[in-house]
Amino acid sequence: MNKLAISRKKFILGTFGFLGVYALGSHFITKSNRTLFLSKFQIRVIEKYLKATLPEEIFQSKLYERDLIQRIDEELFFVNESIQSEFMGAILLVEIYPLGKGYWSTFSNLDSKSAKEIILKGMQSSSLSVRAAFSTLRMLSFLIHYGQKDSWQKIGYSGPYGGFPEKLSESRIYYRNQTEG
Repeated sequence: MNKLAISRKKFILGTFGFLGVYALGSHFITKSNRTLFLSKFQIRVIEKYLKATLPEEIFQSKLYERDLIQRIDEELFFVNESIQSEFMGAILLVEIYPLGKGYWSTFSNLDSKSAKEIILKGMQSSSLSVRAAFSTLRMLSFLIHYGQKDSWQKIGYSGPYGGFPEKLSESRIYYRNQTEG
C-alpha cells in the first residue's frame, strides 16, 4: 500500500490557505440575513442606485430603505431563473461600468454626484447592453418605490379604487415567513 505523506508544515499552510480563500470568497458570495436572493454585494449596488435615482428625502428613514431592498429581493426571488440571471448581469455591469469611464472606483463606492453622472452616461451609452442594464435597474427602482404605500401620499395617490385592503399572495406569505423566521 502506498501511503500519502504530507508534512505538518504543508498541512497547516494548506489549511490556513483554504480558510483564507474561503473567508475572502464568502465575503463576496454570501447572502444577507434579510434577503433570500440578493447577496451583500448586490445590495450595495442597488442601494447606491436607489439613492442616485429616487428623491433624497425618502432615505431619511433606514426602515424605508430596508423595505425597498426587501421588496426588490422578493420580486427577484420569485421570477424565472433566466430573468434572475439577467438582473445579476445588469447589477454587475452597473458596478464595473465606472471603471471603463475613467473613474477610479466601482459604482457602489462612488459619491452621489458621480453615481448620478454614471447613470446618465449609462442611459445615453451607444452600447445597447449598457443602456439595457441601467434602464432595467431604473425600472425596477421606480416600480418598487412607487408601489410602496409610503410613497403614495407624496405623489397624491390615495390608493386603489374602493380602498380594498391588501391581500397577500401565497408567495408573499412564504417570503415573509422565510425572512422573518
